[in-house]
Amino acid sequence: MVSIGGSLPAGQAPLSSSLATATLAVNSPFPPLVERMPAQRSLSHGQIEAIRSAMQLFVDDDLARGVRRTDRMYCDACQRPRPAAGVIRYGRYALCNCCATEYEVARAKGALASPGQFVRDKHFGEDERYVIAD
Repeated sequence: MVSIGGSLPAGQAPLSSSLATATLAVNSPFPPLVERMPAQRSLSHGQIEAIRSAMQLFVDDDLARGVRRTDRMYCDACQRPRPAAGVIRYGRYALCNCCATEYEVARAKGALASPGQFVRDKHFGEDERYVIAD
């Protein structure tokens, strides 16, 4: 207990932040939130082509809305200037259509948990598992 003066009673030390957090977690009626990787599954060639086709619709829609083929944007995943048509925004990340397609296929496979993980893997050269085989 804390007295009105703001100090602890004699003989009682303050809890460390990790101990206080553990105490809250033990007393909480809710399970701790842990980001878990979804179970991985394989996709058929038809399923991958369906994802590609759906992602191509974003390019087609942007071009129909007046985005020029020469307009460029910076892709947060591949870190290159890429065509602006078909860019997909995932929260704070903007992915070119090629990277967004890789992300969506990987997400459908259950190979990753978030767009941030995909961007990180691309930055650190750990993106070989996202390559889509033709």
